[in-house]
This record gives sequence, structure tokens and C-alpha cells, in this order.
Amino acid sequence: MESVKSTESVESMESVESTKSVEAFKSTESVKSTESVESVESVESMESVESVKSTNSVDRRRRLQPPVGGARSSRMSGCRNVTGAVAGGLAVLVLASTLATLFSAVLPTNVVSPGRSCMRKCEERDSRTCSFTFSVQHYQTLSRACGDCPRNSSHCNLPHCAPGNGIRRLITVVNKQLPGPDIQVCEGDEIRVEVVNELASEGVSLHWQGLTPPPYMDGTPGITQYLIPPHQKFVYTVPADKPGTHYWHALSGFQSGDGVFGSLVVRQPRFRDPHTDLYDHDLPEHVIMMHDWMMLPTAEKYTLHHHSGVDHYPDDLLINGRGRYEKPGRSTPDSRKASLAEFHVRQGERHRLRLVSAAFMNCPIVFSVARHLLTVIAADGAPIVPYNASSVVLFPGERWDVVVKADQQFASYWITLEGTQDCSDLTQRAVLRYISRDLRSLSPDDRTEEPVLGIHGAVGKRVNPISGVCSGSNICLTDLSSMTPLPSHLSSASSTHYLVFNLRYLENPFYYDPLLYSIDDEGEGSRVPSPQINNLTLRSPASPLLLSQTPPPEGSTCRATSSPSQCHRELCRCLHLLHLPLNQVVDLVLIDAGGDSNQGQSVHLHGHSFRVLGQEVLRSPIQSGVLQRSYVIAQDEQGLLPRNLDAPLEKDTVMVPSSGYTIVRFRADNPGYWLLQSQLLFHYAGGMSVILRVGETSDLPSLPADLPRCPV
Repeated sequence: MESVKSTESVESMESVESTKSVEAFKSTESVKSTESVESVESVESMESVESVKSTNSVDRRRRLQPPVGGARSSRMSGCRNVTGAVAGGLAVLVLASTLATLFSAVLPTNVVSPGRSCMRKCEERDSRTCSFTFSVQHYQTLSRACGDCPRNSSHCNLPHCAPGNGIRRLITVVNKQLPGPDIQVCEGDEIRVEVVNELASEGVSLHWQGLTPPPYMDGTPGITQYLIPPHQKFVYTVPADKPGTHYWHALSGFQSGDGVFGSLVVRQPRFRDPHTDLYDHDLPEHVIMMHDWMMLPTAEKYTLHHHSGVDHYPDDLLINGRGRYEKPGRSTPDSRKASLAEFHVRQGERHRLRLVSAAFMNCPIVFSVARHLLTVIAADGAPIVPYNASSVVLFPGERWDVVVKADQQFASYWITLEGTQDCSDLTQRAVLRYISRDLRSLSPDDRTEEPVLGIHGAVGKRVNPISGVCSGSNICLTDLSSMTPLPSHLSSASSTHYLVFNLRYLENPFYYDPLLYSIDDEGEGSRVPSPQINNLTLRSPASPLLLSQTPPPEGSTCRATSSPSQCHRELCRCLHLLHLPLNQVVDLVLIDAGGDSNQGQSVHLHGHSFRVLGQEVLRSPIQSGVLQRSYVIAQDEQGLLPRNLDAPLEKDTVMVPSSGYTIVRFRADNPGYWLLQSQLLFHYAGGMSVILRVGETSDLPSLPADLPRCPV
């Protein structure tokens, strides 16, 4: 990571969990500290949280010296009275020991390290086992740990302070952090996370979005594991097999909506990064997590929506767990002065920003930086041909990497989030603050610059538009190119599956009773639809499929071609499962039914990444305002759904436009049971998922000994 070379400035002095206070940056000690850091390469500045905060370059250099000098002096003083031959032999041994120590420092392998020490400069043949402990617990924003936050902004950076948007609410978090602890490792490392469930009555499971762990480590309750019971622990072992920007989050209950998520970045040696010449800095503190936020606990909001017709819309957006809430009539003095996230950049230099959407509702978020061009360089961790734009849209679960050059006037600039769909009236801001190139001054704290389009010729260009309409200023996924061409083994597909994501108004017995309070008795604005795929609602099995070691009986599963006829008019809940032979190349045509209740979907595939071959809104005759599966199949059979086979993007999460489709292709080469799910939490909780069984039972790896074996 040469870009982090010779310093990573004041930014490298920031805590990864929180934004440094303005006061700390203005202090004399801070300026002096950053001067001493200038001469230290990024390998030290990224070594650990402690070493990031360390400001003594002499101490750092001492730490890099081979720990052999003292031992050599001791040995030599003890050999003064022996013969020259013995002394010479000992000298050879000492030299050999010194060389061995040096080589072990250069070529460490299978080293078990505290997770924080894995945040380092990535080198060839330097692989480590990175150990983390995640304690999942109920907590609250603005707890006593926050002191006088937000009235005293520096208190908002205190350990265990979760400022939120300045309004107290119950949250569920890891290690009393919002977002949870970030994981920053190198390609080839092994991530070990001991999850300690401190909740009183809820089970826990975690998913590692973007990585491809063994099936037992995927974290899908009911499919790959039982939940981790209260007051129990379990160790996830996940290989850092894919460089890029990813994240982890709960798949249990509604915990991801309440704060159980965090970033996961896998770096690689700079010479392997095809975009290494496009940026100067790739700092741990430049991971930007954005997410929607509710004033009520998510489970309570879900219950109120489904059983009394209360709206399901989020109340706010947050950036790295912070934001200001200024809505008239609902804000408070504290919420209007709440702490904002800050990101510091050195004037005249180029900075890689890693963007993550941990949104859990249908909340696409438009990201932009006032007066700055965004050079988009990666999607879901995979490098793309760079594209200049003024904004990029992140759908729930997506990650985009952009490069921002600090080439404007020395000042502070707004980073702006604009919500759409369920979040259409929400905005949030953070601060991009300039640091002088000599590291001796910060831009004034005026924060008055507003977003301006039309920078450097990228007039209004928006990557990944909400509408799915690819024209004019809208740059769709199919307009972008991967840095690697489509592999030859993906040149054609052996099978194609058509999956319609639909919200249907059915007499769902979980929400209605046809004799007492029927769905037909409610107005259109308060009726609750049932989320389904191909008119089927997933019902998880009684025990995780992976633990049974035998495939489910044929009669116990369902799919579109074999579902009962009444599923077209009634709620059908079943084990919705598709069997894919191992190594088969598969096309999935993901369809959004459109109509009044569907506004598009964000869809995530577990255990695999895919290439995005096509995406389009279909302007066609539709029955009752709903796009029919049969119509899409007919269009495809006539060759009217084009597929890009040149260099399509590689992703694991993708948007399906309303009344349209997205085509993805992948090779089913990871045996196991893998979920294809709606990334929208309320839809996922309602059963909008399908299970992909890849391979046979004989293809599965053996069961880990400590896998949770009892239901919660």
C-alpha cells in the first residue's frame, strides 16, 4: 500500500471507530505528533489501533529493529573467557539466530494475532490469523459513556459512546460500538471472530457479506446453523479470500436494523491493485458506512406496521453511526447539534473512500461530495474500469469504492446523503475537511459549501440510478465494465431460472383473519402485502439443512414449476429450494413484478459472486399492473433480453429495477445450501428468499465440532 507511504497524515492519527474531535486536531500536541509521523511509512501507521495513535517515531523505529541486540550482548559477555574457536562458533550461532529472526519478521505465516494488529501494510507471504471478540448486547445511544455529548462535541468521541442522531433509543450493538468493530485485514489472512451472545433471550448469527466462507460459517439461521443461544459463544472462521470493501451484519431477527453491523476490508499488496496509480491514500478511517435509522427498535416498528398499519419508513440516515436530526416538530436541541462524522484529506492529494450501505429498508442512498469529482473504481469489492461521476447510488448491501482528489480551495466541504424510495424525504451530512500538505493546519470549521454538479465535465453523471433507466446522465451497471473479461467457463449457461420478486396482497394469517379483520376491510394505504418469490414464501426447516447431512425429501420442498395451484391466490409457505449440480453455470433472471406495491429490490446471493449480464425496465403489456413471469420467459426465449458477455461487473448484491429484470451468471462451485435473499430486512423477515442447494451431500465439508446444535 505505497499510497499510505510516508504518512498518513493527521488522518492516520484518528481512531478507526470514531471521528477525531476538532479540538484534538487543533491542539499543539496533535500538530507536533503528525510531524513525527510524517517520516514513518504506512506499515507502522496501520499496524494497530495503538500504533495508529502512537506519535513517537523513535519508539516506532525501535519496534522495527530485530529483537536480537540485547541477547547478542549477553551471550558475548558470557563468552569472554572461552577459546576463540568456541567464541567463533557462538558468533556463527548468533548470526544464524539473527538471520532467522529477520526472516521470520519478513515472512510470517500462520501467526495468530489480535485483530487490530492485522490492520497493516499488506506484503507477499505475510498471512496471519486475525482474532476478534464480538460481544453482542443491548445498549443505548447517548449512554452515560457519552458524558456531555453532544453539547461538548469532544465527548462524542469517548470510548463506548454511540452518539446516533442525538436522540436516545434502545440499540443492539457489538462491543458497545455503532457501527460495530471494523475488520481490516490482508488477502490470505484468516479471520476468527468469537461471538459472545450477551442478549437475555435472543439468538445471534453473523453473515460476512462479500466473502465466501465454508457453508457452516455463512451465518444463515435455519439453513447453515442454529442461532448462538443467549450467554453462549461461537467462533466463526472466515478466509479473507477476496480483496475489497465488504461488511458483516446480523442475520438474526431485526438486530441489523438496531446496529449489529460493521465494515470488513480486505486489502492486498499495492502491486496487485490495478488502480494503485489512481490514489495516494487508502486509510482505515476512510471507510464510510451509511444506513437508515428508526427512532423505535426495529422489531417494534415491524410489529406496529404489520399489525396496526403504522408506516414502515425510516426516520433518519446516519454516517458511521452519526448525524443530525432536524425534522421540524420532532427534533430536539441535542439532535439539532448532534455530532457529525468528519473525514480529513490532504490538499492536492487523492484519497480512496470505501462506501458501504448497511441500509435495511428499501432505501437507496445517493452519495456525493460538494465540488468534488468521484472516480468510481470498484463495486462490491471487485475493481472496475474507472468512471467519473458526480454521485453514486448505493442500494442496501452494496459497496462502492471511489477516489476523491482534494483539488479545491482550502476549506471544509459537505458530504451529502440523499435518501430515495422509503427514505425519500431524508438527507444527512458529514464533513470532508482539508489538511494542508505540510500537515500544519486544518481548514476552517465553516462547513458552508453546498454540493455543486458539473465538475470536470461529469455533468450530473449518476452511477447506479434508482430508476434502472440507462440513458442521459444515468449510468447503469451494464454501462460499466469489469477490469477482467468474462471467464471462458462463463461464456454460456447450462440452466436458467426465472425468479419474480413480488409483494402480494393476500389474506396472510400472520397479519389478518378473514372473518374478523380481513385485508379487504382496510384501505389501500394501510394494507400489508406478503413478500414472495414466484408466489412462494420461504419457511425455514425445523433444523438447519446443513446439519442433517441428508437432502430434504423431494415432497417437502417446492418451486415455481411444482407449487400447488392455490399458491396463485393464497399464501403458500414452504421450503423453497432449487438444486444446482456442482460446477454448473447458471443464469438467474431476477424480476421485479412492479405494480403499486413494488419499487424494486436489492438482492444478495450467499456463497458466490456473479457477473451482471443485463438490466432493464420492461415497457410491455402487463396484467393488472404486474409484470408476469411468463412474459419475461417468452421475451428471453425470443432473444429480447440482451446479455453483455464482454466484461460485465462482478458483484454479490444487485438492484432489480421496478417492473424490470436483472440477469446474473455464476458457476455453482461452492457446495452447500446458500440463500438468495431480499436485502430488505422486512421482506427477508417475511420470507422473500429461496435456497440454492449446490452439489450433493457427499460434496459438503465435514461439520465443525463447535457448531451450535440446539435451537434457540
